Amino acid sequence: MQRTSRSLTYLLERPFAVNVLGDDQLDTALHFAGKPQSRPVAWVEDGAAPRIGGSPAYFQCTPWAGYDGGDHVLVLGRVVSHGQRDGTSPLLFYRGQWSALAQESDDPEGRRP
Repeated sequence: MQRTSRSLTYLLERPFAVNVLGDDQLDTALHFAGKPQSRPVAWVEDGAAPRIGGSPAYFQCTPWAGYDGGDHVLVLGRVVSHGQRDGTSPLLFYRGQWSALAQESDDPEGRRP
């Protein structure tokens, strides 16, 4: 996390959640990327830290260690709970573009037709 971030102190001192967003949660990703959306973020408060509702997976953590990374701090957490929803796919961000996972192939070798 960037050292100048106002959130860094909270992350180092309080429980936090890591959310894996689904391919149907682009609006939520854009919101946290600084582009507020009209649909509010759905929060779930059922554990160590609030998490984003509807996510395919999440990890609730307590702070464990912070490591100097120059203008950033690498924050490590101890996972205290986690969960997943089957049948959902993650949202991907690669080379500046949002995407979803390719559909699984029926070919055991993984070849595409």
